Amino acid sequence: PMVFLDFEAYSLAIPPFDGVRPYEKVPFQFSLHTVGRKGAKPKHYEFLADPDKDPREEVARRLLAELPGDVCIVVYNKTFEQGVLRSLKMWFPIHAARFEGMLANIRDLKDPFSKKQVYHWKMNGSASIKRVLPVLVPGKSYKGMQVSSGLEAPIAYFSMAEAKDATKRAKIRKSLLAYCKLDTLAMVKILDKLRGMA
Repeated sequence: PMVFLDFEAYSLAIPPFDGVRPYEKVPFQFSLHTVGRKGAKPKHYEFLADPDKDPREEVARRLLAELPGDVCIVVYNKTFEQGVLRSLKMWFPIHAARFEGMLANIRDLKDPFSKKQVYHWKMNGSASIKRVLPVLVPGKSYKGMQVSSGLEAPIAYFSMAEAKDATKRAKIRKSLLAYCKLDTLAMVKILDKLRGMA
C-alpha cells in the first residue's frame, strides 16, 4: 500500500504543553489518502483535533490506528512531516518503533520538482505543491479556498478555538479539513501524472 500523508501543526515561542520545546511543531490535524494497489481508487481519512485541548495524544492515537505498518509513506516536503513524526516519537516513546518505521518509509514527492527533474515554465521556478498542482492537473488548485496555505492553517485553528458561535466554528473546521484533504489528494493526482509521463 501507498499512503499519502500531510500534517498541519503550529509552533509557539512559549511552549503550550509540558515536554514541548519553544517553536516545536505541535500537530493538530492530518489527512491520509491510501492506495492499496496501482489503479485503485484512493481511500481518504482525516482527523482534526479539538482546539480546546492538547491535540498530541489524539493525533498520535488516530495516526497509529489508521496508518498501516510497513507502507510507503508519500509526503511533499519531507522535512516538515519528519519533524512532526520525530516529535511524536519523543512524546510517546511506547510507540517509538512504529514512528521510527514511518520515518524510514517516507518518500518525498517534492524531490523531482526541487531537483528540476520535472519542470514546466508555468511553475515559475517554484517546486511548491501550490504551483505544481495546477500545472500538472489542470482544474485543480488552491485558489478560492478559505484556508489555502500551511501558514493560514494554524491561524484558522486558533480562530476556531476562540469562536463562540457554533456555526462559525463549523465553518472554520470545514475549511481546515478541505485544505488538508487537498494536500494529500494533490499528491495522489501529481504522482498519477508523473507515472503517465514515465
